[in-house]
Amino acid sequence: HNDIQFQIFLREHRLKEKLFDIKEDVDFIYTTFFKDIVDALQKHHKLPERLVVYGEFNSSYLKSTICKKAHEINPVYISCNSVGRNNYNIDRRRIDISITTHIFVSTYGTIDYNTPSFLKLALREISERRVKASIAHELSHWLRDTFHNSYLTRVMAILKIDSSKVFKLLKRNSIHVSHIEIDALIHAIKEVKKTYSREEWNNLKFLDLFYAYETLRITAKFIYKISDKLYFIWMKDLSKRMSREGLIGKNMRKFPTEGELKERIEYYTKRIYESFSIV
Repeated sequence: HNDIQFQIFLREHRLKEKLFDIKEDVDFIYTTFFKDIVDALQKHHKLPERLVVYGEFNSSYLKSTICKKAHEINPVYISCNSVGRNNYNIDRRRIDISITTHIFVSTYGTIDYNTPSFLKLALREISERRVKASIAHELSHWLRDTFHNSYLTRVMAILKIDSSKVFKLLKRNSIHVSHIEIDALIHAIKEVKKTYSREEWNNLKFLDLFYAYETLRITAKFIYKISDKLYFIWMKDLSKRMSREGLIGKNMRKFPTEGELKERIEYYTKRIYESFSIV
């Protein structure tokens, strides 16, 4: 009986879900913890003396009305640049947001960060659009969980016990293909779109978007490895939700192929940087 009720809830939730207005919160976190390093890289092509700014604060400091309400119901700690990943940790009631730290972790103390080769890598990996997309992605998970009957907490609890039951409830055989993850990706894509002019956005293909917001490409490659059929189901679900939210550019007509998703990122990034301003 509980499974049936939960399935009804998930179905109704999918019909009602809409984007949260979290611009103030995204800007606040970005400006406080990430803007200095991004500006140094993208505007001056050098790294600041403080490579990253570490910090942790509770959700009462967030700015938007929706986040303030969420704090009253389900307070969390938000940790920036401390663990090297982006994550809504349900068990610890914590949100982790970091720059792409894998490019630093393996090289601490071994190279000069201001060499051309390292700066080229950092320019590609650390940008306003990618950082803000990550912030929006994780905040949206927390808000969705808070205001919709702790559904994400419940899904993850069931997943630990019986993954097949979760996939039956979600009607997808991977959490990455479910509306849960698509919803967070849509919040992130909304932030990515803000960094382009209308003309630039309408010139982007899906593949351009996947390289501009690397999480999309990584997710797509992961799903493609499961099955090409599942990948096209996911792309259809993603594009439908993008269309509903006004995020589909006029040139986003063709789904990326498996080969295109594996294209050398250095080459493709060069094409993007030649076509659009670096943000």
